[in-house]
Formats: sequence, structure tokens, C-alpha cells
Amino acid sequence: VFNLSNAIMGSGILGLSFAMANTGIVLFIILLLGVAILSLYSVHLLLVTAKEGGSLIYEKLGERAFGWPGKMAAFGSITLQNIGAMSSYLFIVKYELPEVIRAFLGLEESSGEWYLNGNYVVVLVSIGIILPLSMLKNLGYLGYTSGFSLSCMVFFLGVLIYKKTILPCPLPFFYQHE
Repeated sequence: VFNLSNAIMGSGILGLSFAMANTGIVLFIILLLGVAILSLYSVHLLLVTAKEGGSLIYEKLGERAFGWPGKMAAFGSITLQNIGAMSSYLFIVKYELPEVIRAFLGLEESSGEWYLNGNYVVVLVSIGIILPLSMLKNLGYLGYTSGFSLSCMVFFLGVLIYKKTILPCPLPFFYQHE
């Protein structure tokens, strides 16, 4: 459950605010509803195919539907999806984690410590955290890290809601009505 929830609420959620800022609220809601409908339909098709094909493995479904090219297409799409997700997480680690470290340590912008260099941080995180997790023999153990990740998301959501109620909105539109 935690692995599936983490996949659904992955790093793509960070791009939603950027998409909304560039499309506007009306077009964003239309696009979001369109993607939600297409996602529901694709899950429906996957469930029907799994039931008819008698398999729950993507590669086997692709092989039963289209032979060897279907199996390779399923394998390729899974691989590309995982590479994209991992790249987005590493991008966030590279550019945001040094800023978090700098804020926690109270360092100035121009300090040149190695642990504030995003290149070193991303290699350290990759070798120290991602590599051991990817070498687990039983992927069920990733449920614990996914649960931790989801609890962090819920915590930060709570902090965001709390801070929103305390801080005033700096937009001049909200001060004209007072």
C-alpha cells in the first residue's frame, strides 16, 4: 500500500504548481480532470487486460497481447518511467538539499563547503541511500521507506496549512477590502 501511495504521490506533485502557474487555473483544472479521466481509463484497461490475460505482470501482458515486441515495449516503458522518476528526485536532491543544509547550519550564501555542493550531495545520497535500497532482495521492505516518505509529506502538508493560517497574504488585492 505504501509503495503504491508513494508512486501516486511522487515527485510529479511538485510540478503541479509550476503547471498551474503557466496555464492558469481554468485550463489547469481542465487539464487535471482530463489526465485524471485518462488515468482512470488506463487503469480500467489494465485490470481488464490482466483479467483476460491471466497475468498481473506488465511484461507478460505485453507479451500475450503483442508477442515479443509487446514485452519489450512494456519493459522499455517501465524502465523509462523509473528513470524519469529517479532523475526528478535526484534533481530535487541536487538543488534543494544543499539549501536545506545551509539553512539548518545557518551558513552564508558564499560559503564553499563540500557538503553544500549539489554534485557531491547527489553522489553521496545515491551511494549512501539509493544504492542500498535498490539492492534489497525483497522489495516489500521498501514499504517502510515509502511509509516514511508519505508521513513526511503529511507532516509538511500540515506545516504548510499551519503556516498559511498564520502568515498574511502579501497580495494587494486582499488588503483593498479591509
